[in-house]
Amino acid sequence: MLVTARLRMLLDDGYYLELSPFAGMGLPYGDIPSAGCVTGIGQINGLWCVFIANDVTVSGGTAYPITVKKQLRAQDVAIQNRLPCVYLVDSGEHRPNARADPFPNPGRDQQTNGSGFNDVCCVSVPKITVVIGGYHGPDSYAMCGRSFDPKFLFPWPNARVSLLTPGQSAALAQEEEDIEKINKRLEKESSAFFSSGRLWDDGVILPQDTWKVLSDSLKIKQQEYQLSKNKLRTPLL
Repeated sequence: MLVTARLRMLLDDGYYLELSPFAGMGLPYGDIPSAGCVTGIGQINGLWCVFIANDVTVSGGTAYPITVKKQLRAQDVAIQNRLPCVYLVDSGEHRPNARADPFPNPGRDQQTNGSGFNDVCCVSVPKITVVIGGYHGPDSYAMCGRSFDPKFLFPWPNARVSLLTPGQSAALAQEEEDIEKINKRLEKESSAFFSSGRLWDDGVILPQDTWKVLSDSLKIKQQEYQLSKNKLRTPLL
């Protein structure tokens, strides 16, 4: 299912305001449709939020510098309007070769990625992450994983969380026997049930329950926000 189809099923009435839809076009190294992710503003059960969703159909979910910039822009909109951020993560397989060519300026690109990590860590609005597919390697870091302390983190049963996907362990070992062992371990420990069983997230959810879980999570954060003594109530949150 395409990311736009998922968003139409998740958001109220299937409508949302997409942000930066033409980002990634006309770049020196070629076009990247929608910069490899879809960002926008919509409602879930009447509650406004900013969403950031990977588009795995664009280079397997590879994160380019323009992808990070688009995500930063969406987070800025969330902060300015005091809206929670919902991340839908499906980064696909991490493919170093696909990522190497589009970085003509390593220094600037590292600065962009560093800014992305800093903003995700320090963003002052609630963050809710749903892992709907793969969550692999550095391409997924800006999508608010466990290391970036989201308020809630829910994987789907098919979710896979690892630095490398099974089958790519040749980068870590040369002996065939070692590669096979690493692949088996990656296959086992990247499972959503493996991480949930160790309380690394807030529990595996079924795809058909995503709307209800996100709705309840947003209501919880709304109540906490309204009860806070240091913040004024806003009709947006």
